[in-house]
Amino acid sequence: MFEVGISAGTFNPIHLWHTLVADCARAQYGLNEVLFIPNGNPVHKTGVLDKEIRYEMVQAAIAKNPFFKASRVEIDRKGKSFTIDTLRALKAQYGDNVRLNLIVGIDNIDPQSSLPITCWRESEEVLRLCRLLISPREMEMAEAQKVAAMLPSNANFALIDCPTSTLSSTLVRERVKAGKSIRHLVEPEVFEIITKNRYYT
Repeated sequence: MFEVGISAGTFNPIHLWHTLVADCARAQYGLNEVLFIPNGNPVHKTGVLDKEIRYEMVQAAIAKNPFFKASRVEIDRKGKSFTIDTLRALKAQYGDNVRLNLIVGIDNIDPQSSLPITCWRESEEVLRLCRLLISPREMEMAEAQKVAAMLPSNANFALIDCPTSTLSSTLVRERVKAGKSIRHLVEPEVFEIITKNRYYT
C-alpha cells in the first residue's frame, strides 16, 4: 500500500509548524510522500495572497525535504476549493493501491470550532476516502478516546505525536505588519520571499 500524506490549506504563508507536523506524520506512519496543497480559491477565507505566490512559498519551504511535494491540484482547478474534490482527484491519480492520509489539526475535529470536519461538503465521503492524521495544537497530546467521541463512528483516524505550538499563519502576518521578526518562524527561503516583496506589510 502506497501511503500519501496530504497537508492542504491556505498557506498564507506556510510556516515551520506546517512542515514539522507533516514530517512527524511521515516518520510515525511511514508515509511514502506528503503532498502540500495550497488552496486555489479558499471557500471560507478572503484577502489571501494570490495562489501562485502562495504556491511559490510552499515550493520554497519544502524543497530540501525529498519526501515533500508541492501539488497544483487545487491551484489549477477552477472554482472554489473543496477537500472532497481534491481527495477524488488524488484517488483517481494514484489508483486503488493508495491510502490517502489527510493531516488536520485537532481544531478541525472539535465540534465547537467554527467549521468542524463534520460540516465540510460531503463530510461522510471525505471520511470514507481518507484516514485522518490529527495533530495537537495548544494542548497536551490528544487522547484517542476523546477524539473518537468528536467523530462519526466510521471515521478512520490516528494521532500524530508532535510538539504543540501556537504558531499560525495569522501570527506570522501580524508580526510582519507590526515590523517584528519572523526569521525563525518560516523557512529562510520563505522569509526571503516575504521580505523581498514586502508581503503582509
